[in-house]
Amino acid sequence: MLFVPELLVREIVLEGLFELAGDKFRLDEMFGRHDESLHTGTSTEWLLEMKQTFRKMLDETSHGITVGVGYPHAEAHLPFVSIVTEGGSEDDASAAMGDMHGRGAETIGTAGEDDYRVVDHRHIGIDWNTTVQIGAWCTAPEQSAVLHSVLLNLMFRHKGRMVEGGPRDVRLSQGAFEPNQTLHPRTSYVPVVSARLSSTMIQTRRTDNAPHVVSVLPGTHGN
Repeated sequence: MLFVPELLVREIVLEGLFELAGDKFRLDEMFGRHDESLHTGTSTEWLLEMKQTFRKMLDETSHGITVGVGYPHAEAHLPFVSIVTEGGSEDDASAAMGDMHGRGAETIGTAGEDDYRVVDHRHIGIDWNTTVQIGAWCTAPEQSAVLHSVLLNLMFRHKGRMVEGGPRDVRLSQGAFEPNQTLHPRTSYVPVVSARLSSTMIQTRRTDNAPHVVSVLPGTHGN
C-alpha cells in the first residue's frame, strides 16, 4: 500500500481549518494563556486579539487561507500554507527489502481445467520515512507566528486521523526558513511544522507453486 504524503497532509490541514472556523471552544483552547496580567493587557485581551487575527486571515477578501502543494509563486494570495516534501529515506534499522510481510494465493484459470493453477503471493516490503514541511506564509511575521501555531495545533490534534490514511506513525517538529526574496518578496519569515511520516511499502511477488511431480534418484515419485 502506498499513499501520497503531500495530499494526505493537505487534506488534514483543509479539514482542520474548516473545523476551527466554526468552533469557538477549539480557538479558546488553542490561544489561551495561564497568566492573568501581561505587558500588553490581560490574558482575556490576548485571547481576543489572537482569535481576531486568525479570523481576519480566514475571512481575507474572499480568498481566506490558501492551502497548496508547493511554494507560493510571486503573485500568490497570502496567507498561504505550503505543503512540500522535505525529504525521505528507507529505514534500514527496521524492515529491509525482501522481508516477508505475509503470504497469500491467487487462482488462475478454471477449476478442473488444464489452465487452472494456484499462484503463491509473497508480500515483501520496506519501511520508509517521509518528512513533509508545512509552511505559514503571511505578509507580517506576527501573522505567520499565529498561523504556524494553528497548523501545529491541527497536526497534533489530528495525528490519529493521519495514521488512518496510511502512515503507521507520525512525529512532529518545527523550524523556520528565510525564503528567496527574488521569488517571494512579500515575506521574510516562514515558520514550518515538519511531519515525519513512517510507513511500510508493500509489494506482491507472484511465484508458481512447486510442481506436483518431483524427481528423486533413482526413480520418479508422484505427490
